[in-house]
Amino acid sequence: MLSRIYAFFLLLATLVFSDTYIPKSLEEEAYLKNLRTKEIRVGLRKSEFYNISTEEEKSLNEIVKDLFQNYLNLNVKFEEDYYYNLKTDLIEKRVDIITLINREDYASRFLNFTNTIFSETIFVASTSTQLYTLEELEGRDIYVSKGHVYKNYVKAILTNNGINARLIEVDDLNDYKDKLILTPTPVLYDSIYGVKISNSGGIAIGLAEEYSELIPILDRILNDTYRDKFLKSLYSISKKLALQNFYKSLTPKELQYLQTLTKLRIVYESEYNTLMSYLSKLDGRYKGVFPKTVNQIGDLLNIKIIDYTHGHLKSLTDLKAKKIDMIALSHTRERSRDFIFSKKIYEIPLYVVNLKTSTDTHRSVGVLKESVEEQIARRYDISNNITTFEDFPTMMNALNKGLIDNILTANNTYFNPQKYNVSFFESVPVNMAFNKENLLLRNIFDKAMLHLTNKEDILKLSTIEKDTEDKILMNTSQKVKNLFYLFSLILIIGLSFILVKLYIEKKHKEELLKDPLTGLANRFVFNTFCSKADDDLSGYAFAIDLNNFKKVNDSLGHEFGDTIIVEFSAFLKHIFSDSKIFRISGDEFYGFIDDELENIVQKFHGYKWFCPNMVRYGVSFSVGFCPKSKNLSTTDIFKYADLAMFEAKNKKSFRYKLADEAFIAQKQREDKVFNVLKENIDGVYPVFQPKLSLDNGKIVGGEALARYSSDSLGVISPLEFISIAERYNFIHKIDYTIADKAIAFVKNELIKGTLPPDFRMSFNLSVVTFKRTDLIAILSGLLEKYEISGKYFEVEITESVFVTDIQDLISKMKALSELGFLISLDDFTAGHSTAGILPLIPLHIVKFDKSLLDSIELNREGGTIVYKSLISLIKELNLKIVAEGVETSEQLEFLKEQGVDYAQGYYISKPINIEEAPLF
Repeated sequence: MLSRIYAFFLLLATLVFSDTYIPKSLEEEAYLKNLRTKEIRVGLRKSEFYNISTEEEKSLNEIVKDLFQNYLNLNVKFEEDYYYNLKTDLIEKRVDIITLINREDYASRFLNFTNTIFSETIFVASTSTQLYTLEELEGRDIYVSKGHVYKNYVKAILTNNGINARLIEVDDLNDYKDKLILTPTPVLYDSIYGVKISNSGGIAIGLAEEYSELIPILDRILNDTYRDKFLKSLYSISKKLALQNFYKSLTPKELQYLQTLTKLRIVYESEYNTLMSYLSKLDGRYKGVFPKTVNQIGDLLNIKIIDYTHGHLKSLTDLKAKKIDMIALSHTRERSRDFIFSKKIYEIPLYVVNLKTSTDTHRSVGVLKESVEEQIARRYDISNNITTFEDFPTMMNALNKGLIDNILTANNTYFNPQKYNVSFFESVPVNMAFNKENLLLRNIFDKAMLHLTNKEDILKLSTIEKDTEDKILMNTSQKVKNLFYLFSLILIIGLSFILVKLYIEKKHKEELLKDPLTGLANRFVFNTFCSKADDDLSGYAFAIDLNNFKKVNDSLGHEFGDTIIVEFSAFLKHIFSDSKIFRISGDEFYGFIDDELENIVQKFHGYKWFCPNMVRYGVSFSVGFCPKSKNLSTTDIFKYADLAMFEAKNKKSFRYKLADEAFIAQKQREDKVFNVLKENIDGVYPVFQPKLSLDNGKIVGGEALARYSSDSLGVISPLEFISIAERYNFIHKIDYTIADKAIAFVKNELIKGTLPPDFRMSFNLSVVTFKRTDLIAILSGLLEKYEISGKYFEVEITESVFVTDIQDLISKMKALSELGFLISLDDFTAGHSTAGILPLIPLHIVKFDKSLLDSIELNREGGTIVYKSLISLIKELNLKIVAEGVETSEQLEFLKEQGVDYAQGYYISKPINIEEAPLF
């Protein structure tokens, strides 16, 4: 019995602590046992990158050897050679396995692959030749390692982009690094210039067909342990190379200074409990973005970080006196006189806080003396409204007693929502401040942040750390009294429960940030990105909307529509793997890409090969782009990208539009005009253009034309405000206003007795206005208001109304005729071909568009024939003709000869403002 127990525990210890692979089945054990009787020839890539090791981790090739030789305990013969020689050996069957090979290699015809271990990015790089875009490769020689898989892959990419470059194979790229070289590891060649070509396929282990049964075993091993070993090695290599790049970036003076730097005395922000820096109540240390950034740099450079924050009340004075080296501080104009600053590290939000019971209209503001809040407050407010305080408790006491109405503070954690209103005001960038004489330390710190830290990763880790601490403190404070009397075992169980709960909540929080269908970031993440985006952000925002999606979704069902959305989302994640991509709503996507516009557009063209369902069912997409600039916020660039996207929808197939400076200026102008119109429609007024009878040469009518004048923008062209009013659906207000003023004018002339006999005043009604159900009631109401007959008026409509409900159109035209109005068709032949419908509608007058007369000037013979034919057609329908756009005496004589009834144009009279001159 004892021997069996001993054997059981021995087996258990072997399973738990063994350094070799334990087969998962009898069949697997038999396969490996048979495999160990053979000699397996494994090819290792002879590459400087694959043989880099660090103190912490083995090289990639060393991990491969450990996997096959030690963990799988196979009889392996390793052959390390250049890439092209290994492929030759494989084809000629001198090797059985090639490790860390690209899955897209042509040798895949002879290999089966494990799952991907990691991926590579391909660059064309150089130490001296400046290079920023793919187009600059045109006509260039590019050197590539002999037999490298990426040669044909990159050649195809360049060909697809219309770039003619020569790829030259060489034995050692180091001999050509001052020229253009093709490599996934440009840092090995001291490259400072380069352009990204593409992401490669995955790096995996390739096995000859004879060893394909080993693949599921290798995949399991990679999933369990070895993929992590490869990734840790890559991380260690990246850290090593990052340090190399950092040291290379230093000037001799900076390097000499750094070699003598053993410690840094730092003061963190201690006034506010924000993510920037806060005093942990769990371990009493300062944590947050600033401490994590500084400590990470200190660890990598072996510099001791000394925290001087506790009880340090004279930080700025001590920084001037060089008693401390750095202090977390926001950059203001006043502080720039005394200190120099690093690049921005973080932003803190400022809040306006006031009592819910406050009713005082005098809006005084309290701030801490000589703080960034004081600087911000003085920027927006007059000095009489600002009160400064020496400390936060005194300021809070003044707020609670009603001595001040508001406080401006970055601290929003101490306010009971039942008592205080807390609202976001603006974000303030925070930097590290240095003594003015310590320029070398400031420059070293900026370069260390550039090469040795990742702002996004630090922010994520700090957020998780603070959220976890806040939740632990909250749960602990609620349960501490009950837990005090419990046994230690219950305490351990309770704490374990809290930790598990926090872990689940964290996972749930992460899921809430994703769109459930596509896995892309959702609108909440997008809003956060816009509010916290760096001012120095570079690249392009884009907005996408799918074309024809609604039709497909409605006809084939929402499940198939979801398939389209998922397919397109996968495409976006594939081409922009390292970028910010958001699903905003149904078929609308936003993104921000730090790349050249030409590269982005080229990547979008790939949807035809990646999205077969979209192509099969005729679903395309429109894209609007907007570049980030210093004078546009992140929210602004997405706004203009969205507007550009809607204009791109007028194109066919793959459609895109760039919101350049001219486009943005146009939209900003439209916004100004829209805001003016929205606030004050009273600026609309009519001008009247006389209408001449060609039979007797007398004025027999006029057209009321809309104009607009604003105090802020002056006179606005009708070409601007009419289109904006139509787009935002208040054109009817302008139409009804002009109709009202035109009817009032005619009534006034009747009263004065100056109205010519048979005079009719016309005014325009847009297609939007004509569709309205209140049209007849409004116009009949205006006739009643001014006690005048409709026989003095003429309503002008355009050909575009004929695309609406024809029965509704005829019904309204008849109702207007019954009120006495004549109906005229404006701009005849300018937009639609409606001659065939003229006999069917109750029309009285046709107004020939100015373009008909202009055509005679361009082609006298052809234009005259067309004009005469149209006159003949309209006369046969017993309709009157008005010729618009008469600008010369020759045109007027031509119209008289052809029997045209009326004429209108600048030759007869420009539009007249009756406030400035009489019409008659």
